[in-house]
Amino acid sequence: MPTRRRRAPARIVAYYSGKVVGMDYIPDPKQRFSLACYRVRDNVGEGYVLEGEKLYRISPASRMAKIVLDSGERERVLAEIQALEAQV
Repeated sequence: MPTRRRRAPARIVAYYSGKVVGMDYIPDPKQRFSLACYRVRDNVGEGYVLEGEKLYRISPASRMAKIVLDSGERERVLAEIQALEAQV
């Protein structure tokens, strides 16, 4: 019987108030996304969560993380995240 290869969990990053926080310190990959969302909401209430290639907007107006579809906003936020990660 062939064995299934498991995909490595996507890297999850919380971005808020000019900070980028990798959620790799959380041992359970299933909880990383929800804890990243909680982190954004608890600290400033508004920010972004990057999960692999998907970018989500966290806002106080919505109880759900919404995927960013606007290409201009997506490119701007990804550039800011990459610039902050390069400084470390």
